[in-house]
Amino acid sequence: MAHIALINLPSHGHTNPTLPLVAELVRRGHRVTYYSFPEFQAKVEQAGAEFRSYAGVSAINPSQPDPSLVVVGEQLLRATLDLLPFFQAELARVRPDLLLYDSLCAWGRYVGQLLALPAACSMTTFAVNLPVMLHFPRQALHMLRSLAQDWPQSRRFGTLARQLQRTYGLPRPQLPDMFQNAGDLNLVFTSAQFQPFASAFDGSYRFIGTSLEPAHTQQLALPDTRILYISLGTLFNADLGFYRRCLQAFGGRDDLHVVMSVGHNIASADLGQLPANVTVRSSVPQLEVLQRAAAFISHGGMNSVQEAFSFGVPLALVPQGGDQGVVAQRVVDLGAGVQLAPSRTSVPALQAAVETLLTDQRYRAASAALGDSLRHCGGAARGADELEQFYRRSQISRTAVESSPH
Repeated sequence: MAHIALINLPSHGHTNPTLPLVAELVRRGHRVTYYSFPEFQAKVEQAGAEFRSYAGVSAINPSQPDPSLVVVGEQLLRATLDLLPFFQAELARVRPDLLLYDSLCAWGRYVGQLLALPAACSMTTFAVNLPVMLHFPRQALHMLRSLAQDWPQSRRFGTLARQLQRTYGLPRPQLPDMFQNAGDLNLVFTSAQFQPFASAFDGSYRFIGTSLEPAHTQQLALPDTRILYISLGTLFNADLGFYRRCLQAFGGRDDLHVVMSVGHNIASADLGQLPANVTVRSSVPQLEVLQRAAAFISHGGMNSVQEAFSFGVPLALVPQGGDQGVVAQRVVDLGAGVQLAPSRTSVPALQAAVETLLTDQRYRAASAALGDSLRHCGGAARGADELEQFYRRSQISRTAVESSPH
């Protein structure tokens, strides 16, 4: 059995999709050592992996996202320089057979190269190449605008890139390299149907879909009526005005019960007196709510969107940052939802969007079809199969190299 080291970004969106895969690998007898931050230790150990913390080694703080791609790229490269000495020493000590790292963890890709480890990449967002970038010109323009506006960070990025090259003898990275660190095998946690231009990716990209982790919480008592679920995720969820507009738009309706997850920065008291048809919590068991939901107002995070698909729930998307605009546009392209700009979430606009989702069954049908596509990919079992086959191929290659005459 193999010893697999998994290096992940300390973020719920990048962690949660990997946990069913970890559990499946452990069930098959593999040893998994999982590197993340302490807040994820309980989840990781519940999946059966050995947890190792690298908090404090790096200044990276995914709980405080920056809207500038240049700033984020510079932070990721700085984290890479901070983390490489730690991971070089750590992985040389534990000597894993195989490395699996998140697509935003450039330090994972580089340490695999430095230690000559078989290395696979975990992609919990869309895989990106030139056709994908051209299909979403708004994102490309955003990057160009960031380069123009954030020239001090661009200069610092160049300085750090040269430092990486001099110190480790690695190719000098460019800004896009920080956001897609492809490996010899790339496990993409979506379906070919949802991934834009899936056919443009080579055979190293395997679309394995998702596996749902059942919620380990008490059930949320909900009335026997249609449920509207509202959540802006775990990072961009402090917009008090948005939640108040949602209460104005949907509070007091007899035919709709609203479940609103507002995070830990907003208290129910901040929202004033709640209508009888509204339930507000800092967090809710999302899968449980989605099983009952008739519609979902969401930030467009990849996990939330694909969980909605799994239950055929149509979406009204209000992207807040990161890759959420791309995810939202793809949902709209495939007919599974509608999109609202964050600056245009007026009460009438919210009401019109939800009414469209509730009355036009084509949105629910498109969401359900995408849910079927995710299930048919194989999920955690398929991911484990791909990693086992990759490990066996790497062993054969290593044996061939070691036995060849010098």
